[in-house]
Amino acid sequence: MHGTSHRTPHPRQTNACFNRTQEWDKLWTINKKIIDPVAPRHTAVALAPAPVRLTIQDAPAQQQEVETPLHKKNPDLGTKTTILAQVRTKNLDPRA
Repeated sequence: MHGTSHRTPHPRQTNACFNRTQEWDKLWTINKKIIDPVAPRHTAVALAPAPVRLTIQDAPAQQQEVETPLHKKNPDLGTKTTILAQVRTKNLDPRA
């Protein structure tokens, strides 16, 4: 049934497995209510595997720095600097 707040386990599903699912649901509900509204959003690049550096020849040197909110629904968390650059491509073949 859609719209019900309680889930019935599948006949083959054990109670332990069903209880773990309920625990995760509770965790995500708590996260959405308590942590999500006050957690700033950051951007990161993973170091493993090593990031791939992309160099574009003859790319415009003009870059724009803009201040973006750390949390779009909570401006009290402050801002971060985001660097934007625009590059247009024509007939780009990624296999080349």
